[in-house]
Amino acid sequence: MTPSPELTVDSDWEAHWSDQWNATATPDEVISLGWSRAALIDARHRQLATDDGRLAWTAAVEAAWWAISLDESLSNVIGSKRYREARSRNRFGRVVEGMLWLRNVHAHRLVVTGYGGTKRDFFTPEDKGAMFVISPSNRWLTADEIDPDHKMRREDLRGLYDQHVAGLPLDMSLEIAHKWISQVMFASEIPAPAVLNDPTVLGSSYRA
Repeated sequence: MTPSPELTVDSDWEAHWSDQWNATATPDEVISLGWSRAALIDARHRQLATDDGRLAWTAAVEAAWWAISLDESLSNVIGSKRYREARSRNRFGRVVEGMLWLRNVHAHRLVVTGYGGTKRDFFTPEDKGAMFVISPSNRWLTADEIDPDHKMRREDLRGLYDQHVAGLPLDMSLEIAHKWISQVMFASEIPAPAVLNDPTVLGSSYRA
């Protein structure tokens, strides 16, 4: 039996397929993947830049949504068998698998899925009588805290979420998802779209 192709990781942002395979993405797929990856990066930056817990969480949920949209699109472009087998064997890929359950929750319910604290200066004013304040990191809740009645289906994904995502800091899980997507796109030789860095351009490859 021929062994399944492996995604061999070269660095946090680079990888290659063990059989030297590369994807054949259409111009529209290149643009959609590139812009969606840029949207993930933008949401991550907004999550990191704010001291407002609500804004941090909403940006994180947006970033998670972009990550899973990219995950599903890459599965289509690369082929579900190759992609999903590689994802299930990769520590970053397993986090993305778990995030699929989180995205499904947000697609069907209004529920706050994170917890944490305000981001204060490490050193407090002298008149407060304390040397420093440590605020809890903003993290994802467990599946039972989000969905105690187990109304969401796909118990397999629920388990992956609890194992690989629940309790992680929001920014850590999003960085991991970004690294996985970047590794897959690099290995599959999916180029950056030519118009990615031109903010005046909105359209697809078949429109002038």
